[in-house]
Amino acid sequence: NWYFGANAAINFESGVPLPVLNSAMLSRFGCTTISDSLGNLLFYGNGERVYNRFHQQMPNGFGLMGGNGGQNSIAVPFPGDKNKYYIFTVGSEAQQPPYIPDGLYYSIVDLELDEGRGDIDQLYKNIPLMASSQAIFKITAVRHSNSRDFWVIVRNLSEPLNKFHAYLITENGINSTPVVSECLNQLPSNSAGSRGPMKISPDGKVFFSSINNYIGNEIGFFDPESGKVNLQFVFTIPLANFEVHGIEFSADSKYLYLTNLSVESNPYNRVLQYDLSKLYDQGLFVNSRVDLGLGGNSTDIQAGPDGKLYLARYKKEYLGVINNPGLQGIACDYDSMGVYLGGRMSRFSLPQFIQTYFLRLEYTGKCAGEVFDFTPNFHPTPDSIHWDFGDPASGANNYSNDLNPQHIYSEGGNYMVTVFVRFPDGRTETANREVKVSDLPHPYPGNDTIVCEGTLVTLLANPGFESYLWNTGSISPTITAADTGYYWVEALNAAGCVGRDSVQVSWFPLPSLNETNLILSPTTCGGSTGAIRGLEINGTE
Repeated sequence: NWYFGANAAINFESGVPLPVLNSAMLSRFGCTTISDSLGNLLFYGNGERVYNRFHQQMPNGFGLMGGNGGQNSIAVPFPGDKNKYYIFTVGSEAQQPPYIPDGLYYSIVDLELDEGRGDIDQLYKNIPLMASSQAIFKITAVRHSNSRDFWVIVRNLSEPLNKFHAYLITENGINSTPVVSECLNQLPSNSAGSRGPMKISPDGKVFFSSINNYIGNEIGFFDPESGKVNLQFVFTIPLANFEVHGIEFSADSKYLYLTNLSVESNPYNRVLQYDLSKLYDQGLFVNSRVDLGLGGNSTDIQAGPDGKLYLARYKKEYLGVINNPGLQGIACDYDSMGVYLGGRMSRFSLPQFIQTYFLRLEYTGKCAGEVFDFTPNFHPTPDSIHWDFGDPASGANNYSNDLNPQHIYSEGGNYMVTVFVRFPDGRTETANREVKVSDLPHPYPGNDTIVCEGTLVTLLANPGFESYLWNTGSISPTITAADTGYYWVEALNAAGCVGRDSVQVSWFPLPSLNETNLILSPTTCGGSTGAIRGLEINGTE
């Protein structure tokens, strides 16, 4: 469900976006919509007001701090609690320069309040994150690499140096100390350039922040494990009046799409495509630009659950659509009249979502030797599907035609998983995702040991693991064995994988006296009875 613009809304349940005419919201700029995993609407808002699934303003759902900009709010699930969501807001109340920033705030929506209709928690409304008191109009979110937690990223315009701030959201709440990264451009807090959006690719790796075409747009990489932004370069777009207002990526993170701000009839309104495979070289990347033609008053771009990209068209009753965003150039098939809104109109923005929701395949699994479960994220459900797990050493097990398959990787490493689908309308799609498999730890490097009875043996595990457990109950890397038998040790590595090695401790046989050929010699020395000759000792030591 998407709610946006002048009481406009669309629903994807049938597999194609159809207009919905029940929206209670007017949103000139940014907005957000949340549905559950079955597609049921939960709530929506415009950065200032929040509406429940019955299209009523929540009793406490007013006065949020989202300002008048394209990216003023985003909703993020509360990890570990399916009934709670954060709404993060940024912005400025000013509609013209100077744009004095309001900073970053959060509120909590509790769906159990107001007799199950949902409301903003009275104790958690407009809570400031003081480290980002100069954040304005740039906010996005992605999953953490652990697929459980989330990152919320803003640009803080505190002078003299701008910084990117990434906040980690876990089941324990919000870490109020952000991960801080450097910006390449430096803007004063009242700059018009602060109004441009920023986004991260669905795979959580490519980072784009628009400024304006005089200062330049920033592009680089994001690390979904550490929260760090690593910008590569700044580039401008040599087209008249092209200031980026819409940013989106193809579902496979191969292509970047941009539109510029458009009001009424703008002859300079365009839709552009860039090839992200050339991001390693600034010249090649900039020259990969393909002009897809007039945007038809297009402003914002947002990926849909069907893998297509949708474009808001300012004061128009249609959304544009890029039907095949994973294809290069005009083959991507941009249609400016793609979705009819039933007489309602879009404005500047479409609802913003957590970018990693639009990955075309998801997986659970971490370690070599364990089962990885794969889940497709295609809508509607495809007629046919074929998986290649990128693991040719597994033979026939490298492939599957199941909708939700499983695979076991015997060795750690990075594997490129590819899925091919065909939809009921005959359309086909190919999606890729890199799967990281962690090696199992091997905690004991030694061989079986044989010692003399009564000798103590020190068993020393490999160092550097997070924790150890021996079959004796010891959690030390080292134990002393005083008896024979098998000893095993388990080790937990930093990736959370557990490996076990074992060693056998044995005794050498005790020496024994072979009395068969004993000869006793008489002697007169000291009354001794004799000396032994021909003595044989059986045993190795």
